[in-house]
Amino acid sequence: MEKRRKAKETRELENRMRAELLSGTYSSKSGETAIAMDYFASEQQSLLNFDRNIDNMLDSGGNILNSLRNQRTMLKGVHKRIVDIGNNLGMSNTVMRLIEKRTFVDKLILYGGMSLFCLFMFLCWYFFL
Repeated sequence: MEKRRKAKETRELENRMRAELLSGTYSSKSGETAIAMDYFASEQQSLLNFDRNIDNMLDSGGNILNSLRNQRTMLKGVHKRIVDIGNNLGMSNTVMRLIEKRTFVDKLILYGGMSLFCLFMFLCWYFFL
């Protein structure tokens, strides 16, 4: 009998709390609600600022990539003109092969350096954060 009464009281309390939540009337102090709302408003503003900064960084990265693509195109053109001039001046095939080999080695150094730098940054992040 006692268990039934407690279960009934618990159900009534839950129903009252549910009705109160759904009706929108709150029994808490209005100051606490205002503080919570201020906190959420400042959090939303911080998230909006973060989103804006991320968009700016993505735009900046896109501009940098476009600039690098333009430079690559320009350098390819310069390289082709230098090879053509070298052929016109009668440079030997050995010198041309050395220049092309140097380009290949430069690419290896570039990609190796980028890989080592990424590895270094990952290790710094892993051990220091």
